[in-house]
Amino acid sequence: MPSGGWIPPIPPPKRPSKRSATSSPTFLDGASTRRRAPPGARPALAGALFRLSGLPRGAGHERKLLNDALIFLQARLLGASVLTANVRDFDFLSQLAPTGRVIFYRRPSSEP
Repeated sequence: MPSGGWIPPIPPPKRPSKRSATSSPTFLDGASTRRRAPPGARPALAGALFRLSGLPRGAGHERKLLNDALIFLQARLLGASVLTANVRDFDFLSQLAPTGRVIFYRRPSSEP
């Protein structure tokens, strides 16, 4: 039995179906080359950024801001920008780490 998180490849289907033979490329084709796992120190740094936020514990902010911090740090590592409407969290994070790039947008109002 393999250890260390190794997952064996999925064998090809015995008979190709009409559906798989005529399907167009999907979003997930080639997505494995774009997935990146954060390096070992990133989750700890994201936790430190959350603690610097001063938000109260147990109010439901922990997981959301921690995830936002991981996204922010990963984008900073890759040299990418984060496109978000979450001004509260990402503005705070960009003040703590000004080398990260964030693009904010406003959601259009539903009123005419």
